[in-house]
Amino acid sequence: MDVFETLKNEKFFNPLTGVNKRIYFECITELIEYSKSTPVLYESNVRDTLELYLMNKQYHVENEDVEANYEDRDSVKIIRKFRECGWLSKLELGRNGEYITNITSNCRRIIDFLNRLTHRKNDAAISNRILSMYEILQSTYSENSVRKDRPYSSVIVPLMEDEAELKSEVLDLRDNISIICSQITEINDLSGLGNYLLGDQLLEKFFNDYFYMKNNGLIPSILKGIADQLRKFKNDELFEVAIQEYSERMQVNAEEAKDVLINYLDEMFYYITVEYPENMEMIDDSINKYYRLTNMRIRLLTGSGYNVQSSIDAILTQIKEADSEKKAVLLQTLHHCISIGSQKYISRKSYLKRKRQINETDSGAIEAKDLTDEEKNQITTELMENARNPYSMERTNQFFDVLFKEREVSFIKSKYIQNKEEALMFASALIYSQEDDFHYRVELEEGYESTVVADISKMTVRRKG
Repeated sequence: MDVFETLKNEKFFNPLTGVNKRIYFECITELIEYSKSTPVLYESNVRDTLELYLMNKQYHVENEDVEANYEDRDSVKIIRKFRECGWLSKLELGRNGEYITNITSNCRRIIDFLNRLTHRKNDAAISNRILSMYEILQSTYSENSVRKDRPYSSVIVPLMEDEAELKSEVLDLRDNISIICSQITEINDLSGLGNYLLGDQLLEKFFNDYFYMKNNGLIPSILKGIADQLRKFKNDELFEVAIQEYSERMQVNAEEAKDVLINYLDEMFYYITVEYPENMEMIDDSINKYYRLTNMRIRLLTGSGYNVQSSIDAILTQIKEADSEKKAVLLQTLHHCISIGSQKYISRKSYLKRKRQINETDSGAIEAKDLTDEEKNQITTELMENARNPYSMERTNQFFDVLFKEREVSFIKSKYIQNKEEALMFASALIYSQEDDFHYRVELEEGYESTVVADISKMTVRRKG
């Protein structure tokens, strides 16, 4: 049985595809959350909840059926839509005479899945998946274990589900560190660096997840325990029971069932013993690269590799120890080297040193003179690969693909430019128009176009072919 036969409603996914898809998704999510806090969901509660949410968000539901002329309130339209698509059940008369509405189980499962997909919280999720797999195998061989009765559905299936989630979370972790590495290369000033380090939630979340997992010293031993238990299960009599259960459930012969289950266990064993450690090594290498990139970026932004704080402290020390004549010369020299942008009062506590600082220590960063030409080229290549060109041919193609699809037109003129981003994309299209891999051609016209951003040459962008 496929998913459409299970849902038994051809309109089930319609609310996620129309012009009001965002409103419908948020409204059903709000209803699901509200239903968790009330024992009975009355029709009046549903309507009041939707009206309050729509009013707070200032949403308006557009009529999707042009032939219908509904004059009802937006909340009534939404309820009618949800009931037609099988998201809400038919009305039932409650004991107190009020109508009861239930959110269908299929709707709850789909919406909960989509919310988990878009708002994933992986706090310690990787180690939780590993612990879950370990506990499943441990409990299988405990005394009076109920898992022994149906080892396929109660052992192999949950193991496969945990392994699939573990794969996804490891890939998310690997992708996140790649994103973080690319972000650090785009910072051009100290203010941007400070905002990035203080406000980037992805950075904080990644290292919280990563260090929680790495600091748990039990993980390697648990992984070894999972591998040993899988090997034991594969050669145990329970495996024969699992083969028989799979054969009966899937209606296949015992030999075919055995081959399928052996492949499942072998793939799981390979991931735990080989693929997972390799992915973690790649993540470790990426983190080391991130530290090197961050260190180099900070050094570049704070004075081309010079320890500015140490230099300032040395100057202040010399001024303090110099006589009045030499001090005057030093101050006069510094006067021509410093440009004061603003002047503010600083309290005494702002510059009191509560602990002696050692300023003559060597920096932990790599000096440029210590690098060979090959190492410099390698670092340059890494920086260039991680840097993102916002106006590349690929991104320009994607921009116009979306623009043509949204506006549903065969050509776009420069007079419709609305912001700086679109103006730069038009300029990029003009540059790439002669390239074979670029999907669009640009036609220049005489004169200039006065747009919101600036006066630019008149041009028209059309799809090639």
